[in-house]
This record gives sequence, C-alpha cells and structure tokens, in this order.
Amino acid sequence: MKILLCPEYFYPHIGGGEIWIWNVAKFLAKKGHKILVLTYKQPGHTKDESINGFKIKRLGSFAVNGVQPYFRRALIQGIGIIIQGLKQDYDIILASQTFPLIPTYIVSKMRRKPIIAVFHNIYGPSFSLKEKGLLKGLIRSLAEGIVLKLNYDAVLTVSKSTKRKLVHTGIDENKIKVVGVGVDLEKIDLAKTTKSDKPMIIYVGRLVKLKQVDHLIIAFKKVIEHVPDAELFIVGSGALKDELHKLVDRAGLSSKVHFNGFLFGKEKFRLIWESHLLVQPSAIEGLSIALVEAMACQTPIIAININGSKEVIVDGENGFLVPPNDVDQLASKIIEILKDRERAEAIGRKGRELVEEQYTWERVVEKVEKSFLMVSKIETSWLIKIR
Repeated sequence: MKILLCPEYFYPHIGGGEIWIWNVAKFLAKKGHKILVLTYKQPGHTKDESINGFKIKRLGSFAVNGVQPYFRRALIQGIGIIIQGLKQDYDIILASQTFPLIPTYIVSKMRRKPIIAVFHNIYGPSFSLKEKGLLKGLIRSLAEGIVLKLNYDAVLTVSKSTKRKLVHTGIDENKIKVVGVGVDLEKIDLAKTTKSDKPMIIYVGRLVKLKQVDHLIIAFKKVIEHVPDAELFIVGSGALKDELHKLVDRAGLSSKVHFNGFLFGKEKFRLIWESHLLVQPSAIEGLSIALVEAMACQTPIIAININGSKEVIVDGENGFLVPPNDVDQLASKIIEILKDRERAEAIGRKGRELVEEQYTWERVVEKVEKSFLMVSKIETSWLIKIR
C-alpha cells in the first residue's frame, strides 16, 4: 500500500511523537508498504532523501530552525501538504496532530482518499495557554479544537487515557484504535552495556514546561545529600535549556548534572543501559516512549502518577509512581531505589519482560495495518495476509 505520512514534526527534531512516527514509517516500509513523508526543511536537512526504506520530501524554499516559528512552519506545511497531496500517488493518508490534520483533511476530501489521524494526547485551552503563552496558546487551542471536530475515517492513539479524552470530545469510539508505543529491541540490545559504577539517573525528553525537568533538578539536590556520588544526565533539548542550566548553576550542581542534548539510537540507548534509574517528571503524557525504552534496557523507572504512565507501570512491580508536584516524594523514591540495588535489578528484569510481551514496533505496526484494513477498499496481498 502507498501511504502519505504527514507528521507535525519529524527528524532531526526528536521527541516521543517523532520517535513513534519514525518507527512506524520504518517498520511499515520493512513490511513492503511504500511510504512518503512530507515535512519541512530544517538546517542541515534541506534535501529530499530515502532512509530505512521510506522517502522524505522536505517542503518549502527555506529551512525552519526548530519548532517555535509557528507561522512560518504552518505556512510551509499548509501550502506544501496541499500541493504535494494533490500531486503525489498514494492510497491512504496517515497524519498526526495538530496542524497537519487540517491541510491533509482538505486533500483527503479533494482526492477522495481515506485519512487516519494520530493523536498522542489532548491538551485543551488552559494547558496550551499556560505552556505556550497567550498568542501561541490561542493558536494551538484553536487548531486543536478544529482538528477534533473533523470526520476522519479512523483515529489512532497510543493510550487508553487519550482514547477516553478523544471520546469525550465527541469522536466516535468505534473509530478510535489504541495502538500503543514500541521499541526496537534489536537496536537496543546492540547498545547493551553494564551499569555505571556511580549511581546514575537519566531523563530523556524535551526541555519544555510540561515535562517539569526543573522538578527533577530540585529533587536531585535533595538526593545528593543522601547519595553524594549520584549524577544526573539530561538527554534532550528545548526552549527551557538555558533556564535549566541556570537552575543547575544556582543549585551548585554543575559538576553533578550533565546536559547531553538530543541523542538518537545507540548513543541514547547506551546511556540508558548505564543508568540505574530513569525519571519521567512530566505533568502530562499520553504514553511515554522513554519509559518503555528504559524498561527494555532493564533500567527501573519513576514517573508521575498520571493516566498515561499508569497504563504501563504497575507501582512497585515494574516501576514506581509518585504524586504530581511532590518534589520531596520524588526525591525520597529516587534515594530509595539508588540504595537498593538488588530491588532495582529485579524491577529492571520485570520491565524487560513486559516490553518483550507487549511493546515492540512490530506489534504497533500490526495494529496500524489493521486500521488501514478498516478504512481501505484496496485489495492487496498484505490485506489478505492480515485476514
């Protein structure tokens, strides 16, 4: 099947949603589907290319640096998706929230092609305004409100909690399929190494308000009072990078906290393998891929007790949950795990077992393919195999 894939962001920008869309494209291509990704140009990535068996067409006449230039990015994506959507040959559209869903929906109606929407989470007006500020918050809220009212052929999401939110907005429950997240165990195991001699904590994700990395840094200040040789590695980048650097300096933690920037593939997985604990302090998540990657690396996880995290973590069995906005409790749990290596190793093994059973990209892509079957009238060999 020929699939037109339109994400909001794409490589080299790396976040949970981008990892999801990258691997879905990769594993769909591996199964013989022809994938064309439409995305905007970024510095160092301005030419069309083929990677992992799928094609990437970069839109626009100039590069957009990062994700913050909303208007320029929206203009490029809107015009580019409509032009290419009317021009390219494909059977189905797979588009992710938020803005790309508007031009892809228009194209799907003009070309009479089925469209499947991907939602990782629903944010709502109050959160968007708090996270993005007045102007950008209003734009995101308006765009989110519009795309939630469009009549897609099917909707994919990564968690049951996001499905409930989608149903609450009025989307037909029968159209929504929870496909989850996954990891590439072969790639993760190639990076396997031993745990660090020093107690090592890692965070993997964007450096933005909703991720609450500042809470982790404040908690870490308390941790080193009890585990003085502990170190914190922050993997990712984002709008709050400079602010978090200043927080680390003010707390006197410069020699203990390491900012690694975005890491991808083997470099990232090796660091997770080395770590004794991965902490996800985010206030809002659909289903964090970083949690599943850590479990695959037999690294215990601590996350905030919110809906998405509760779907993957059984507290005390394959990870730990702490109350929202409770820095003291977060610090206490980190200290507890770092001081009990035997328990940490047992938790790590449990996490790996769960990933092998439920969280591989092969399983995710199988569910995505079945959603194609729901909406497509095209009779192909891969459909016969699924049946």
